[in-house]
Amino acid sequence: MVKGVSVVIVTLNGKGRLLPTLENLAKQKRIDFDWEVLVIDNNSDDGTAEFVKDFWNEEINRPCPLRVYQEKRAGTLFARNAGFEIAKYRYVLFCDDDNSLCNNYVKTAYEYIQKNSQIAAVGGVGIPKFEAGIIVPKWVYPFLRFLGCGAQGDTTGDTTYKKGCLYTAGAIIDRIWINKLYKEGYEPKLKGRDSKSLIAGEDTELTYGLKAIGGQLHFCEEMEFLHYIPEKRLTLDYFKRLYAAMGYSDFVLEYYYKRKRSLIISWVIVGLSVIKHFVMVKYLGRSLDKIQLLLHLHKQIGKWQAHNKIFRDVLRATL
Repeated sequence: MVKGVSVVIVTLNGKGRLLPTLENLAKQKRIDFDWEVLVIDNNSDDGTAEFVKDFWNEEINRPCPLRVYQEKRAGTLFARNAGFEIAKYRYVLFCDDDNSLCNNYVKTAYEYIQKNSQIAAVGGVGIPKFEAGIIVPKWVYPFLRFLGCGAQGDTTGDTTYKKGCLYTAGAIIDRIWINKLYKEGYEPKLKGRDSKSLIAGEDTELTYGLKAIGGQLHFCEEMEFLHYIPEKRLTLDYFKRLYAAMGYSDFVLEYYYKRKRSLIISWVIVGLSVIKHFVMVKYLGRSLDKIQLLLHLHKQIGKWQAHNKIFRDVLRATL
């Protein structure tokens, strides 16, 4: 497998977000190895592919080749897998279409992941960047980590059994470990977000899988990137939907780190938790505490909905 870095950008209708992402990639410094940019267009209908090609072709100092690939299957899982399949180089660095990597990011990530062949993936630090002129509600700040922001470890180093997983925004991954994972029979259960759903977790599932086969997960505090967060994602309604989606994916991810109870017992426990949180929201807490209780209520509802879907699938299979 050829040494180098393939920067993979997964996007759906990202024309209005991609300019700073591409500009910062064009400004990467100190790169003395082969690299490329792959834009995986996941069913955009806003002219994203044309915008990307036009920008890169007009860039005077294009630092590397850029390719655009169309992935028609909806969901970030399929788009990321397409990136793994068509990448030219051994290391794949995922950059979301609302991220801007610091100018030495690609170089730092490449040098770090080569330190040890046991390192399967390295994550960085997402720094929130808000739209100019908007007032960010104070209650939002404690929950920003659920938007792909913040450090993924206390200090630079091995976080395999500390945090235990990584988000893939800004993460660099060794394709040798990815190939090994799929040869071991890895079958992901989460397909990631599409235009209809906020249910994600496919990136967390991937890194749990890498850990399960012996790969190390690391964090590097020098790998900093800006994560642009629009005003529409700073509302309580959005966070309620986000937490419900997290609850749904958490039910799936528990198979990687938690001993599973029988489905019936688990369903009853989650149902009682929904009732408990509803009562707490209605009669207890105030200000930030009440918002936290409300969001956890929606997370339990999402988990309960995941149980119900499995029950329906089982029922259909037996009829």
